[in-house]
Amino acid sequence: MIEVKQSQTAKFLKEKILEILQSYEVSIDQILSVTTDNGANMIAAVKLLQQAAAVFGVSPESILEDELPHASEKEIELLDSLASEFEPLLCLTRCASHTLQLAVGDVVKKNDPHIRSITDLVKESRKTKYTLFFEHKQASKAPFWSPTRWGGKYEMIASIVEQEQFYIELAEEYKEIEITEDDWKFMKDFVEAFAPVHKLTNDLQLKHVPLSDFYMEWLQAIRSVESNKDNPLCSSLSQALKNRLKKLQENELFRAALLLDPRFNFPGSNVFSSADEKESVQKFVRNVWDRINQIQRPANEPQPSTSAGTANDSNMSDEMDDYITQLFGSSGPTTSANIASTFQQQLRQLSFENRQPHHYDVWTHWLARKHSHPELFEVAMVVLSGPSSQISVERAFSALALILSDLRTGMSDEALQNVLLIKLNKDIFEKIIPTLYDWKTAFNDESET
Repeated sequence: MIEVKQSQTAKFLKEKILEILQSYEVSIDQILSVTTDNGANMIAAVKLLQQAAAVFGVSPESILEDELPHASEKEIELLDSLASEFEPLLCLTRCASHTLQLAVGDVVKKNDPHIRSITDLVKESRKTKYTLFFEHKQASKAPFWSPTRWGGKYEMIASIVEQEQFYIELAEEYKEIEITEDDWKFMKDFVEAFAPVHKLTNDLQLKHVPLSDFYMEWLQAIRSVESNKDNPLCSSLSQALKNRLKKLQENELFRAALLLDPRFNFPGSNVFSSADEKESVQKFVRNVWDRINQIQRPANEPQPSTSAGTANDSNMSDEMDDYITQLFGSSGPTTSANIASTFQQQLRQLSFENRQPHHYDVWTHWLARKHSHPELFEVAMVVLSGPSSQISVERAFSALALILSDLRTGMSDEALQNVLLIKLNKDIFEKIIPTLYDWKTAFNDESET
């Protein structure tokens, strides 16, 4: 996380991103995917380079449609020009959590009269005059909701519905906070309709949710919502979830994850709309395999000989090779050709594997094939590592807020980055610290001194 004070042109941001990658010895060709949101908060995030990549390849039209009705032309030009800088290099994935919030916003608008009425009631009930009544009945006050988190609305309303009898008694004592029948009906319908979506929101908060896992969980939420046919909110919510899902399905990495997941890719599956689409996904997977090979090849393959003797005798060698071929025939496929052939066969055979249940662990599936399908295994590990959300960015902001207390605002950039690096990668450091040093020797040296 760095501070940016210069003019945020696309060229400048690209240079800063590449500088950061270089500091970790990561080249741009090693990056396959960037998970983005496409909201107004991107502009602020770009200033800290937390979400600089979040604008790559996102058209101004889609941004305006979702979250930027008041964006300036300059901001939109920045997003568009930065997209053109990186679009050829990266596969772009829309953040599933952010998209889910947009789907909810399609159904329940910010100025919904029921939400406003219930929010006013909650504010009123938190006044001091009602405190003794809450304490006497051992009831909990409904939480406020944040404008940027739809889940707060659900938790506020769910808290009231769970304590329905208490709020009825509260209204009998204090008529000014009586809840109308219309509001009660809305709240019960709201909790019933949005419970699956709230669960999906929490599931997407996990540290890593592969794209195919997110897709399965999203489909489960749609199915649960559609099962409540009598709920007036469910029809529009189900349609909003389906509409928003279409944008997520346009991503090549997403489709590759489905190809590698036997819960979706099995004999007779129509997860891909056409044979051409399936062939396109297979081509993408082959390209990923080629990129893996290109990155690994310099370390694994010897450099070609450049000796003068070899160069001078090249024509004679070619003629002799042709003569040997006439006598004994040509050689069989090279090792690399065999590998390519095997990879192609295994890739096509994916569609003939048995279908697995929805709760099947696709990670375990590919770990079990590490030795039988080594090439596809490497591709699967890369594809399944593509994150479905950018929750890690939010964790970074939360960690920053905890670190930069009033007494720590004077921390240097380097110290702040080091503290954040450790806090945000705690599990990794716990694994590498024991092997990072020869602790036994270090402690012995200290005891001797």
